[in-house]
Amino acid sequence: MPTINQILLFGGLTVLTNLPTSTCKLFNPLTNKFTPLHQKLTVDRCRHSSIYLPSLNRVLIAGGESTETISLSRFFGPALPSTELFDPVLRTLTSAAGMTSWRALFSLTLIPPSDHVLACGGNYLEMWSFSTWASVWQTTTPCEFFIP
Repeated sequence: MPTINQILLFGGLTVLTNLPTSTCKLFNPLTNKFTPLHQKLTVDRCRHSSIYLPSLNRVLIAGGESTETISLSRFFGPALPSTELFDPVLRTLTSAAGMTSWRALFSLTLIPPSDHVLACGGNYLEMWSFSTWASVWQTTTPCEFFIP
């Protein structure tokens, strides 16, 4: 399990090809070293957001752009609505409820004490929220909530 001194990294753009990747890594700032995780994202992602959900002990990875969506446009292709949950203990990824809008370059904010997650901004400037206790997204124009 990652410790408080380690940082999880999901996806991003590769240096040589400038294409999204599905890699997952653990960075230790004390040793300045990356450790690749064997689990990969279900889709290549860049320009996505992630947030730790304390009530689930999971990391929510949401939206972004994939290789397929970026190839449709020179700069910003259509964003992804899909989400995944990373278990830091088992180091596994599972699909989670998708957002109701495709979203990239946006923020996720944890709303205590409910542990709902608010998704705001991005390509489409809509807002959504994710309920941590119901694992669903709800529209809150222009944001949405994730309720796990």
